[in-house]
Amino acid sequence: MNPLALSALLLTLTGWVLTALTGMHLLSGYLEDRTCQTDCVQMLFYSAVAVGVGALVLSSISLSRPQGRILSVTSLLMALALCAIFATLFIVGNFV
Repeated sequence: MNPLALSALLLTLTGWVLTALTGMHLLSGYLEDRTCQTDCVQMLFYSAVAVGVGALVLSSISLSRPQGRILSVTSLLMALALCAIFATLFIVGNFV
């Protein structure tokens, strides 16, 4: 088994959890009633971005190894989808 692919898969899953937590806190009601204010949401979002980019890098490196190819491709696809969400949020937030 390829340890890089496994690490990338775990990082990708962590990024998805952080992204879900960010969305949950953003949609949890009025700003005054939230338990997680603006700084907390920003920390969750940027942590998810950093973990997602790290997973993308690790999964692309793990593709060069012959063992664990299916796990490498799976982690790469999941990391690409996660980074596509972040890129979309960045483009919509800054240019639209």
